Amino acid sequence: MVVAPGSWRVVTVKVKNDELEKKMLVPEVDSFTIDPKTGRAVFGGQDEAESWITVNPTGLILPPGKEETVEFIIT
Repeated sequence: MVVAPGSWRVVTVKVKNDELEKKMLVPEVDSFTIDPKTGRAVFGGQDEAESWITVNPTGLILPPGKEETVEFIIT
């Protein structure tokens, strides 16, 4: 996704609990690089772009079978 300087976009992600017990979810943003040898993502780096993204809600509890939407606001 490309977001022009000074503008913002919202990305929504739907999550559903397919388990038989309630689940606590904590949405996060994490930097990564691609390993040139394996092509796999390597998480845990640091990138200033992480600070451009806020998450709403910051946590939620999903009862069995329920679905919620998480917003990632990119500024």
